[in-house]
Amino acid sequence: MKRDLSNLKIPMTAKERQRKRIEEMKKAGDRQLTIWLNRETLQMLDELLGKLPRLNKKRLVSEAIRHLHHDLNVDIHGDMAMRLASKINK
Repeated sequence: MKRDLSNLKIPMTAKERQRKRIEEMKKAGDRQLTIWLNRETLQMLDELLGKLPRLNKKRLVSEAIRHLHHDLNVDIHGDMAMRLASKINK
């Protein structure tokens, strides 16, 4: 008796899986960046990865940028509030 092989799924190769993943990430709006870090920054990155084992490099960099962005926005809005307060009090 012959088996019906028409419904048999052929697994993707590593290259095909990678290409599919890259396309999914592009559709989600992600973008790949390649950067060179100086020795000091690399040491800090490695130290943080050691202290925060739940984070991989991508998550660590994302969290750092999110916190820096928040801090800058707070500073900007704080400065604006101070300037507005000083104008109102004159």
